Amino acid sequence: MIYEWDLRTGEVAVFGRAHQRMGDWPTPLSYEAWTNLVHPADLERVAPELARYIQSGELYTGEFRVVGQNGKIYYYSNRGQAVRNAAGEPHKWIGLCTDITEAKLAEEAMSQLAAIVQCSRSAIFATDLEGAIITWNDGARKLLGYTDAEARGLPIAALFPNAELAREFLSRSHQGQPSVLDEAQFVRSDGSQVPVLLSVSPIRKPDGRLSGSAFIARDISERKQAEEQLAHQALHDHLTGLPNRFLLAEGLADSIASADLDTSGTAVIFVDLDGFKFVNDTLGHEVGDALLQQVAQRLSSCVRRGDMLARMGGDEFVVVVNGVTEDQLALSVAERLGAALRNPFFVAHHELFISASMGISMYPRDGTDVSTLRRNADAAMYEAKRTGKDRIRFYTPALGAACQLHLEMETDLRRALDRDELWLYYQPVYTAMDNRQTAYEALSRWPHPSLGFVPPKQFISVAEETGLIIRLGEWVLREACRQCRWWQDHGKPLVRVAVNVSSLQFARANFVDTMLGVLRETGLPGNLLDLELTESIMMRDIGSAIQKMAELREHGVRISVDDFGTGYSSLGYLSKLPIDILKIDRCFVAQIGENEAAVRLIQGMISLAHSIGKRVIVEGVETAAQLEILRDLRCDEVQGFLLGRPARLTRYQEQPQELTAEQLIA
Repeated sequence: MIYEWDLRTGEVAVFGRAHQRMGDWPTPLSYEAWTNLVHPADLERVAPELARYIQSGELYTGEFRVVGQNGKIYYYSNRGQAVRNAAGEPHKWIGLCTDITEAKLAEEAMSQLAAIVQCSRSAIFATDLEGAIITWNDGARKLLGYTDAEARGLPIAALFPNAELAREFLSRSHQGQPSVLDEAQFVRSDGSQVPVLLSVSPIRKPDGRLSGSAFIARDISERKQAEEQLAHQALHDHLTGLPNRFLLAEGLADSIASADLDTSGTAVIFVDLDGFKFVNDTLGHEVGDALLQQVAQRLSSCVRRGDMLARMGGDEFVVVVNGVTEDQLALSVAERLGAALRNPFFVAHHELFISASMGISMYPRDGTDVSTLRRNADAAMYEAKRTGKDRIRFYTPALGAACQLHLEMETDLRRALDRDELWLYYQPVYTAMDNRQTAYEALSRWPHPSLGFVPPKQFISVAEETGLIIRLGEWVLREACRQCRWWQDHGKPLVRVAVNVSSLQFARANFVDTMLGVLRETGLPGNLLDLELTESIMMRDIGSAIQKMAELREHGVRISVDDFGTGYSSLGYLSKLPIDILKIDRCFVAQIGENEAAVRLIQGMISLAHSIGKRVIVEGVETAAQLEILRDLRCDEVQGFLLGRPARLTRYQEQPQELTAEQLIA
């Protein structure tokens, strides 16, 4: 708008296309009305300026803001000059006022954008049509390490490991097409590379012509590191850092493919630690984990470069040996692994000894795929463990069948425990001198639906190897205590029940609490329960064993040493152990009449037991002659087929048929 301001009256006349409004207000028609619209901060500046220029008569150029009714800010440029009268005094001001709001807002937006670009953590830079860098921000300087002077004029191709990729980006940009790459590599000034998320867009002049390309790159090093870490965790064991079963499958598949190419072979060695579960149960998982880490280190030192060692889980490891031309090479590797484990381990002030059972399968003889080779090596390992542990076995087809049977046995036993399908049999115990019954020994039996009665040694060994012995042992204890409670309530108040305890049960930290909890649950007095433990169980951790047995005896529970004479315990500890009964194994009784030394040996064991205040039970009495000799040797109690075979009860209702020794002999 063109305006004329009367300096004497303050009135303003306006002309032009935009003379009707100022901002969103009607155009002020006086100087006073105008001052009411101008932003207060600008008025403090503009009013003195106008007064000064009116007096000087110079051409004035300035800007001011108007605050609209809705709070919006409008921008105006103001140019003008005072006009003097004949007396030389200024009496009018002629001016031109232009709305520059859009231009100012655009300028501010550009300024803000420039500030944002400059402080952005992303690297932002522009190139000309030749691909030379013409400007870039602080983020680019920090990411790439060049100074502003070094970067200006640098060919964009210098930032890419592959110059062809840079030319491809520029070509697409020159065609007006943007590009986005989820992962690219930039080369820093020191030659190192950094992964970036990259986008490239064309830059155009106001008239639409292309003038260059804009590059925006974001450092994704942390993301890449996190992805690599997650990928590593997915394929490696968190405890030992070794490849896990998934990476093992990939590595073994690669080994098979390589063996096909060079017509060699591959060996798979399945390694299972002997005795680890006992360490874990007795000393705790922290000690067990530390032991596994040391085992992994020792095994790793025995594996050649190019071969693979993986942890399957628990105490199981697998070694893949490549380029095997004969069994002897695989055997030598396995022997080296076993030798590395035989030296003692020192963990948390404990000196620990472990060994390993190993099974070997050979490609292509024992399988042509990952699953078969791994399964067959596992079957061979199981055979090594079954035949004495600390052994190495090669796979044979017969082992595969045995392994399948073992797996089926474990599954069926687990199902039988879930469905309460096992039975308890009871074998009576009598005094040797007057044939008075004193106890029943509880014995678990498994009537398999298709196999018939499974021999106890067979399913109990499966239970021990799989850990099901814990469930089985607690089930036997609870059922036996309930049955004995029933006897007390139905006319047999002096008959005890004896229950066998496995090494895994006894080693558990909560063993005593479990025993006492079952007594409370069933209401059975502690003096009617006998617990039978083997010598080897007691001698594994003599201090802990004495503490547990002593605590149980405080509640009346009697402790028996089962299979006495077959273990390797020190006689020096025998008098110190808080035990009540020594049970002499049946193998000694079976030699009476065949071996003259058998009677003297039994006599010595009975005398030893009596000398330290322990009672003696002899197992396996099957003839009247054996019984008479034991009476002469002053044996306390006897047990065997002569006096009573194991028999089943109808739960909590009956008692096995009782026969005196005379009736059985007759």
